[in-house]
Amino acid sequence: SGPEYLGLRPSLQETGALSQPLAQSPGCCGLAVPRREGQRRRLEELQELVLERELRRIELEEKKLVVETQKLHMETENLELEKQKLQLQIGELQSNLRHSRNPSVR
Repeated sequence: SGPEYLGLRPSLQETGALSQPLAQSPGCCGLAVPRREGQRRRLEELQELVLERELRRIELEEKKLVVETQKLHMETENLELEKQKLQLQIGELQSNLRHSRNPSVR
């Protein structure tokens, strides 16, 4: 009786994942068994294609995350360099301020 007989989830048939309708009466005219096997193989092929596509999507997402991580590391390094540069400028300004207040320090 329908998809349950073939061990398929009805949602696969309902979503249009199967290109051909399931055999209505599995024992009819001796054609149902080969058709059912063909359908089962086609379903397995479709499921494999879906899994391959999902794998490619995940691999692409992983690559994007690696690139994003590298960009964040570079940004962190740039910020650290900027911080050091500002600290040097602060030190120079403090030194200049001390010298301008107390000329005898020179």
